[in-house]
Amino acid sequence: RDTVKFYDVEQLRRFLNSAYQLYSKDHYERYVFFRLLAFTGMRKGEALALNWSDIDLTNKTLSISKTVVTVDSGETVSEEAKTKASNRVMTLDNDTVSALAEWKLRQHELYERLGYKTSPCNFVFNSSVNSFVSLGKPRQWCRSIAKAAGLSPIIIHGFRHTYATLAVQSGMDIKQLQYQLGHN
Repeated sequence: RDTVKFYDVEQLRRFLNSAYQLYSKDHYERYVFFRLLAFTGMRKGEALALNWSDIDLTNKTLSISKTVVTVDSGETVSEEAKTKASNRVMTLDNDTVSALAEWKLRQHELYERLGYKTSPCNFVFNSSVNSFVSLGKPRQWCRSIAKAAGLSPIIIHGFRHTYATLAVQSGMDIKQLQYQLGHN
């Protein structure tokens, strides 16, 4: 079982450096996924449901309006966010924008090598069958990254706790944090 609830700033730095070292060549999107969670506080399902049309790299914003959920028939993208407050627009930092732009370019190049002129998939984090990534996959990635970094793994939701803790420690206004996390 994962006993650590969140990472402090140094542990997060080690985790993200490890993710970059492991996946910068192949599977760069895994590094981008965790960077996005750590620097926005968004939920795992919100990140997995992201389309490129939800991200404005020029204005450095990201719009959240949907999430991946589990239903009786499996997993699906819900066109409704978890709560009314979960619909939000976030401002992204420069390094996260750069990581997303790099991943978008690499994803496009991957599709070009497969013979496509444009990407047949709109998901930022797409599966091998051009759909969203399953909710269980990031857990596997996290364990590998934490092990390589010499850290105890945290649950994926722990990245929201990490974000919230570090935001409060850095002096973020509590109402701004509430909005950023999509809480009522």
